[in-house]
Amino acid sequence: MPKENGRIKSTVNLQTIFKNNPRRTIKTKEENEVIIHSGSDRPIVTQELKLALEEFAESRKNQAAEYQLLRRDFTVQGSLVTIPLTNSIEEPLLQHIRLQLNAYLRDKLNNHLISVVGY
Repeated sequence: MPKENGRIKSTVNLQTIFKNNPRRTIKTKEENEVIIHSGSDRPIVTQELKLALEEFAESRKNQAAEYQLLRRDFTVQGSLVTIPLTNSIEEPLLQHIRLQLNAYLRDKLNNHLISVVGY
């Protein structure tokens, strides 16, 4: 191996590692997070999603604005859950809790592709 600054320089080809591994990595631009899953995600059942959102909302009950936002009706298209926003203040509010909410829903529903957005 070549030496650089007195230390051994090594490089690893991550594509080779992941190519030979049944697990895959997805990096989302918006959240800058890496999700590793085995491709065995459960389909989203609307009633289960509604219950999971209600549970998460209850955990945020001390934050009235977040609680109200999370209790709204939502739409599901594929793995995208959309919560309607009524004013410009709600966008940063949703962004503030989005990573926690996505992680909670992904774990609770065994679907690591689920993602919540506002519109």
